[in-house]
Amino acid sequence: MDTLDGVKGVRALHSLGGAEGTRSVSPPGGVSSIDVRVVGHHTREHMARRLAAQFDAHLYLDDGTLGEWENHRRSLAAPTTAEWLLIVQDDAIPVDDFLTHVAAALEHRPGDLVSFYLGNSRPPEWQPAVEDACARADELGAAWITATRLLHGVAIAIPTPAIPELLAWCRRSTAPYDERLGMYWQSVRHRPVFYSWPSLVDHDDGPTVVEHRDGEQRTQPRVARRVGVSVSWATPAVHVELDVGARSYGRRHVQRTRR
Repeated sequence: MDTLDGVKGVRALHSLGGAEGTRSVSPPGGVSSIDVRVVGHHTREHMARRLAAQFDAHLYLDDGTLGEWENHRRSLAAPTTAEWLLIVQDDAIPVDDFLTHVAAALEHRPGDLVSFYLGNSRPPEWQPAVEDACARADELGAAWITATRLLHGVAIAIPTPAIPELLAWCRRSTAPYDERLGMYWQSVRHRPVFYSWPSLVDHDDGPTVVEHRDGEQRTQPRVARRVGVSVSWATPAVHVELDVGARSYGRRHVQRTRR
């Protein structure tokens, strides 16, 4: 795996005050601090606790009574003094030195919503355009792919100044967690979602713990298209063009879909 210069010696620091058990990572240079929070389900508690221990992060565990949105909402709502909030789900499989690479990447995306995972099967109607964008990113040596929606919630970074307005807006929606965040970012902030290319986390493709509104079984593998580390994050971005290879899809394919 390639090593990035400029962000080394990342260490976890316990905050003195603030929210219950909040912790932040303070990388030298660039990004000032990242508050890491792990969101998990009680049926995967061992996975969630392992990640929380790995990152010295606070764990938000759904005992089965909260549901997807409420558990994620409380992880977003807890106060922090960090510059960034990094939400990692219990089924994420991070690359080595994950937080070091996250800090290096975020230095180039101030104020943006960033996903460190880009999957290969969900939502299905996006996949031809996503595949095309990945191919163009390879041709150009791009470390970033953008889209008008947040397609997955496996590992995302949010600039903390945006969170109060984001939560207020998301209360009006009934869409799944990741879709709510992406729709807010596009419709209110008028900015795309940035995906690291390749992904900095993979997805442990076990049984889903979310009840999907479409009622479809998730039978295709749900893993990252590619996992690794970019040699440089200082590159242009390639946008996912939904009409590539599927012009008949139209605007209906940017409505509520699920990873």
